[in-house]
Amino acid sequence: KKEPAWGKGVCAMNKGMMFVGMGFELLAMVLGGVFIGEAVDKVYHTGVFTVPAFIFLFLIGWSVHFGLMIRKYLREMDEEDQ
Repeated sequence: KKEPAWGKGVCAMNKGMMFVGMGFELLAMVLGGVFIGEAVDKVYHTGVFTVPAFIFLFLIGWSVHFGLMIRKYLREMDEEDQ
């Protein structure tokens, strides 16, 4: 496997930035759950459980995404070691 022209340090930094980006995704999921939950509550008058329900649903979706990304990252790490 050919090394990239910019060196290993940049590749490691890019992989680290992947996890920083996932942190921002998590923040976006929580805020999205709050705003969408409030909007649904205004329309349907569902009570206090709508916002936590949407946050929970979004976090489940993010957790699935996180698990898939970790599997991909570990697979790439194994390929680099071989």
